[in-house]
Amino acid sequence: INLSFFLTLLCADLFSPPCQSAPVGLNSSSVFHNVTLSTVMRCEGRQKCSLHLRVSTVLHLTESIHGVSICTLTAGMMGACRLLSFSKASRQKLDGQQVAYCLEVQVTLKTLPSYCGVTWTRSYRSPDCRSGDLRRHIPECITGRLWYDVNPEKKELTVRVSDMLEDKDYHLRLCRKGFICTGTGSSALIKKEETKKNATLSYSRPLPCLCIEGWSATMDAPRVQVCPFKDRLEELWFGVTYDPVEETLSWEPTCPVTAEITLCQKGEDGVCVDLPRTSQTVGREKVEPHPEMCMKVMITTDFALFGS
Repeated sequence: INLSFFLTLLCADLFSPPCQSAPVGLNSSSVFHNVTLSTVMRCEGRQKCSLHLRVSTVLHLTESIHGVSICTLTAGMMGACRLLSFSKASRQKLDGQQVAYCLEVQVTLKTLPSYCGVTWTRSYRSPDCRSGDLRRHIPECITGRLWYDVNPEKKELTVRVSDMLEDKDYHLRLCRKGFICTGTGSSALIKKEETKKNATLSYSRPLPCLCIEGWSATMDAPRVQVCPFKDRLEELWFGVTYDPVEETLSWEPTCPVTAEITLCQKGEDGVCVDLPRTSQTVGREKVEPHPEMCMKVMITTDFALFGS
């Protein structure tokens, strides 16, 4: 018998009776053939879809097998089983077990009655929100798509939103990307009733870590980010200051970076030659961020060269 079905699993049969000794010649390879696991979407509307587990198998029935049980188990959740009994006249429609995206599921098939050693078990990982279909149709994956135009004279970003959740408002903000994306104070709320889904956000400097972040006005909504100035590395040097009295060079970049500092001596040809054993790599990956934390480089010449 060729079975292809969706699982609607019940919290039952979790404490089933012990398995029976299998008849001679009966084993998992002789009963279950070509078992495949996959996910499908069940939709009630364009943006109202859910993900369901699909199990397909060829089952070899004998007089000693009356049906099959299908059980799933995920970490931190109670297991669930569905019992299917077969007869010549039996027919039933199976709707499907809803599963979360990016979820590890263990699926086990057993015979009815349960025979010792006659089982099929595999792990299956449901797709994550990077899948295009999920990002368009699963509410928990829909982030919206961001488009922008830059007005450098006014220091403004005009942001347009498409493919957002139709029944929810939408948040937009500017943030500096680092350990987290820290808001700059420039934000907007697009109402779901508005025909034009756009807003204008102001910025002070076109920093490479400055990003536009958008998300639907719902609990634990996924977020999308685009960084318009990610290639503007020269903007990082605006955090460099030199104190001629203390002979200190300080660099407090607005964006979190990893940098290699090297002292060098400038020759008559204009080339700055690195001084041996003066290189130092600094970064903020393992340092708790603080607005007063600075990087200080002591120099003994009147010249210093920084590279991006």
